[in-house]
Amino acid sequence: MKQLLIIPALFASVACQSPDTVVLVSPRPVGFEIGASEFPFDDRITIDRVTSWGGLFAAGADLTVSGSYDLRSRPEATLYLGTTSTSQSTTKQAKGGNASTVLRGQGTFELQHTIPGLGYPHVTFYDTETGKPFAGSYFGRGEYLLREADLDYGRTALGLTE
Repeated sequence: MKQLLIIPALFASVACQSPDTVVLVSPRPVGFEIGASEFPFDDRITIDRVTSWGGLFAAGADLTVSGSYDLRSRPEATLYLGTTSTSQSTTKQAKGGNASTVLRGQGTFELQHTIPGLGYPHVTFYDTETGKPFAGSYFGRGEYLLREADLDYGRTALGLTE
């Protein structure tokens, strides 16, 4: 009987092709573009790297997004990675690690999210008191990229829209 020892910190997934062959699988970088973005209060989110187990944007893909932020407009915010769905039947799917409370100033982040279905991935600042978005950026590729939109984050954050 063969034994296989996997060290979780080094290898996160294993695929067995046959009883004698083991292939180690790891996340692969995903090419992406920045789409619709709005930063009305001099806050910034920079997406540096996107990886997924399949190396692409697709329903069911586990994304890991890393980058940096500069929060200037308020003492703290929730930094959230999610998908805006293009389908009524698909809802956002939360996964541990897809949100983090950040404090005023600069920092780095790494967030994880499973794409629930066809939609547009984004990293967005949310106000910790009102829960409303006030800045953010969509990213992706092909049908998973929201290129242009009137996000109205500034008006929403100021309570000027519902």
